[in-house]
Amino acid sequence: SPPPPPNAPPSVDFTWTPTSGDTNTVFTFTAQVTDDHDPPNTIQVRWDWTGDGTWDTTWSTTKTASHTFSSPGNYTVVVQAKDSGGLTASASHMVSVTSPPPPPNGPPTVDFTWTPTSGDTSTVFTFTATASDDHDPPNTIQVRWDWTGDGTWDTTWSTTKTVSHTFSSAGTYTVVVQAIDSGGLTAIQSHTIIVTAPPPPGDFSISASPASLTIVCGSSGSSGITLTSLNGLSGTASLSASISSSGLVLVWPTVSLSPSSVTLPSGGTATSTLTVSTSVLTTPGTYTVTVTATIGSITHSADVTVVVTLM
Repeated sequence: SPPPPPNAPPSVDFTWTPTSGDTNTVFTFTAQVTDDHDPPNTIQVRWDWTGDGTWDTTWSTTKTASHTFSSPGNYTVVVQAKDSGGLTASASHMVSVTSPPPPPNGPPTVDFTWTPTSGDTSTVFTFTATASDDHDPPNTIQVRWDWTGDGTWDTTWSTTKTVSHTFSSAGTYTVVVQAIDSGGLTAIQSHTIIVTAPPPPGDFSISASPASLTIVCGSSGSSGITLTSLNGLSGTASLSASISSSGLVLVWPTVSLSPSSVTLPSGGTATSTLTVSTSVLTTPGTYTVTVTATIGSITHSADVTVVVTLM
């Protein structure tokens, strides 16, 4: 019989799926081999994923291999086949790899702080929203506010994240902020704020001790006048005294205050002394001495009853 024909190199090619992809794609490459002496399942192959001449896999009879490309670009993928006689063949194809698509738009996140953290109906609260988004820079995120949590937005959309508000009534308020990104996705955050009634206005009281005096004609008597700060009022008080009687008076007693001006500290007291003086000619009877104190626009008075007797 004639001798067998001389060994010829194998033939090789390959396909891949998917035919296009990005840096997240797992490509599957499948080699097809034939040989004049060896069955296909005995032919070994190896792969070079970048066409740089360096084989990235070892020889194997497995004809299918998977690979993911870490960077976008055009890659020359090479497969080499080898038969039992050591003869080889190669095939190459260009594989285009793109960048991955951007992730789908997610909604923004939003929260807010406020200063001061507590206050009353006279307080101007400043609210500051903090927003972030996977696609948009924070300064492009728009926000709007609902001061009472009633579902009605009290401001329009704005990229300004700081806004001020005063609550007209005392109560517990649910303040809500909503953020929206360029894709129309929204997020909401709320916090509870307690608003108290305003403190009562500053005031003062005035009292006399004793509130009644009995004076013998020709002598004098005194009463301590005390001013007390209420609700933190402070200031300089001007004092004056006047005397009246329901009877016929020929000679009046005289009244004086020392000092006639006192400084009232916040939360404290201030004192003065009322002196009622008579002479032997003073008309006996019952008198009312009214001591009046004024701080700013606030005026209060206290009465001292004075009985003048002959003996």
